[in-house]
Amino acid sequence: MSSRTASVRPSPFRERRKAIVIVGVLAIVTGFFETATIVAIVAFIEGVTSGDLLWEVTTGPLDLAFDRSGLGLIALSALLGMTACQLVSTWATARATTGWQYQIQMRAIRGYMRTNWTIQSGETSGSLQNLMNLSAASTASLASLMALLSASGALVIFATGAFLASPLAAAVLVGTGALSMLALRPVRARSREATRVATIGQRAVTEEVGQIHDLAQEIRVHHVADTIEEALRQKSWDVRQDRRRAAIWTGAGSALYRSVGLAFLLMGAFVASGQEDLDVARIGVAGLLLLRGLGYGQRIQNSWQKLENNRPFIEQIGDAFELYERHTPKRGNQRIAELGPIELRDVSYTYGGEIHALRHVDVTLEPGETLGIVGPSGSGKSTLAQILLGLREPSSGTLLAAGMPAMDIDANDWYRRVTVVPQQPKLLRASVLDNILFYRPWIDEDEAIAAAKAAGLHEEILALSDGYDTTVGDAVRDLSGGQRQRLGIARALAGSPDLLVLDEPTSALDAMSEAQVQETLAQLKGSVTVVIIAHRLATLNHCDRLLVLEEGSVRALDTPAAVMAQNDFYRNAVEMQLVATHDGAS
Repeated sequence: MSSRTASVRPSPFRERRKAIVIVGVLAIVTGFFETATIVAIVAFIEGVTSGDLLWEVTTGPLDLAFDRSGLGLIALSALLGMTACQLVSTWATARATTGWQYQIQMRAIRGYMRTNWTIQSGETSGSLQNLMNLSAASTASLASLMALLSASGALVIFATGAFLASPLAAAVLVGTGALSMLALRPVRARSREATRVATIGQRAVTEEVGQIHDLAQEIRVHHVADTIEEALRQKSWDVRQDRRRAAIWTGAGSALYRSVGLAFLLMGAFVASGQEDLDVARIGVAGLLLLRGLGYGQRIQNSWQKLENNRPFIEQIGDAFELYERHTPKRGNQRIAELGPIELRDVSYTYGGEIHALRHVDVTLEPGETLGIVGPSGSGKSTLAQILLGLREPSSGTLLAAGMPAMDIDANDWYRRVTVVPQQPKLLRASVLDNILFYRPWIDEDEAIAAAKAAGLHEEILALSDGYDTTVGDAVRDLSGGQRQRLGIARALAGSPDLLVLDEPTSALDAMSEAQVQETLAQLKGSVTVVIIAHRLATLNHCDRLLVLEEGSVRALDTPAAVMAQNDFYRNAVEMQLVATHDGAS
């Protein structure tokens, strides 16, 4: 069964709230220090130009006087305090954003690795890479929020300072910000929508590009590179257009904010010019604070715009995490020493609740038995193999091992005792030894070498340039098809599994390579439970029993000789392959 517990959607604002609060507090303190610096500098300049030796401050109960040295010391101290706060804020922001991106990427990998096989196999080759790329957008949202808080904190202090210097200036400052944000709301909405459309398009392009490497041979052989290039060019052009629109609307928001802000400042200046008894120092302080406030207001506008634009990325990440985590298989914790007999009891499986891949399958595998599974294409052979491996859960019925439902067995115990050799094993770009070990630290080098010997590959590995240290993999060194297949068998045998499933192990091999794999299978007989899915019936020569699947149902289950006598499909398949072999020989 799969876990259906609610998945918590990722939120940098919730999960990094401590860092956000710290940055917000530092922003207020920074704004205070910057305001103090501006006030002290203006007072110092006024004193120099007017010849006054003292600068008096009267605010409520406070009645203070400072000479030029005092003002200089205040300005310097405030400047140092502001710089220190900004550095600490930068450190806190960097720590929070990089930590958040790491957390998101690890959650993406963990979710993808642990979700059930139905979801995982349904993803495209570029899905996980696309999700990793989206983590940068989520991180940018956190950085934008922190920048918004920093600017907002400073703006609050500037507004307060401007109010103390000139209530009119404070009104202009607050009004400028509020009216500018309100006036630009439609612009932000258009930018957000353009970004959302561009994000969907880019994801489609990324996933399609991810398939090109896997299909490189077919693309070249069918000579369709120009067609694919043209299709990607058109899709990329559409994404470019969407991104261009988003960039224009975002840039327009910044430009309009500056223009609107300056217009309001100009209006405020006209109003102030009509006032009598102007205090030059107060007007100077208020003017500087207004200009600085306008700059911070623009930062708020830009940060808010980025938050809005990045919302689609965060929603995509949340959708993916919810999908992965809602379908994570929930296994038990029963520990076992061996699988023992493996039983499929009245097992059925449907895809999407409509397509019946298996219908009421009953079969028991005894330890050390070799079972061959045959049937026409689409009869359910691969689905049956995936259920035996624990990749899929039956829609109804039960898979039993060690006398209990397989899903009750601890995941580590289960997957150390079952293994698979796919039709075309994928090689890591690593040494031969690392390919056999395959990220399993509990398997030592001696066990890996023993597995290579059991797969009949040991001597051929030693003949390579660097033996077990020889680097293999895509675009590094080409092994023969038979060597790749037997390397896959060695990987599967490392760790001494109880169940080995081979999916069409010789379908892509020449006669010599097939004979080598056949010899390997003969040597394994009795030492491990083996299930072989095969269309090339010669691969089934070493099977104790054969199971014939047709339309998802078991049509025959007996010894090869008995199945030959009972089942028309198997008998016809053998006769056709004998004719083909005879014609090929002649």
